[in-house]
Parts: sequence; structure tokens; C-alpha cells
Amino acid sequence: MEWLNLLMRWLHLSSVAVLIGSVAFLVLVLRPALAAQSTESRRNFFLSLKIRLKMLVHGGIAGTLISGLYNIHLGWRTALAPNLEVFLAKLVLALAVLALVIAALAGRSPGSDPLSPRSRLLTWGLVLGLVVVVLSAYLRSLHS
Repeated sequence: MEWLNLLMRWLHLSSVAVLIGSVAFLVLVLRPALAAQSTESRRNFFLSLKIRLKMLVHGGIAGTLISGLYNIHLGWRTALAPNLEVFLAKLVLALAVLALVIAALAGRSPGSDPLSPRSRLLTWGLVLGLVVVVLSAYLRSLHS
């Protein structure tokens, strides 16, 4: 059973890295690079990469949820109970990150443009995602 615990830990870490890395790339690299482009040009570019991007982000979300639920089940009594407030804050913020990223990438209307400088959902998702990483590192440091 130790192999399953290790597999789930790696799935969780890699899924979170893919998810936050994708959002960081969109916010910190792609959005500034496309800022000078016209709205139509930016929208066409985003539509050309939207399917691959959604597969990557949705895979990261699925891996995070599956491995996160497993990890909660595994450590509920031993690791989480003494630090419940910090863990619950991490959990709520993580769910907020997932909701923000899904909302930013889910637009079907022609006016939806997550790469627009006015679109703040991805920026908030990145900021909250980094807060979740800090809270996770804090919780991990308590049990090492």
C-alpha cells in the first residue's frame, strides 16, 4: 500500500505544478506578450490553443482533486486534526483557485477573452494558488 501513497503524492504534486504553471504562463508570459495585439487577433490566438490548454488544465484539476481526496482520507486523523484551521483555509482557497481557473477558461461567448488585460480571474487564481502552496509547505513542515 506504500506504493499507492507514493503514487498519490506524486500525482498531487505534479498536478498542482501543471495547473499553477499553466496559469502562471498565461498570466506572466502570454498575456503581456499579446497585450499589444488587437482583441480579434488575441481571441483568435487563444482559440487556437484553447483545446490543448483546457486538456492540460482539466487534467491538472482532475489529478489534484483525485489525489487530494485520497490524501485527505489518508491523513485525516493523524496529520490534519491538529492543524484543522490551516488545512481548511488551504482547502477553501484551493477550491477557489479551481473555480477561478475553470471560470476563466470556460467562456463560450465571443466576448470572453482570458488573455485580456482586463481579465482578472486568472491573476487571482495564480495569487491564491501561490498562497495554497505556501500553506501546504507550512503544513508539511509541521510533520517532517
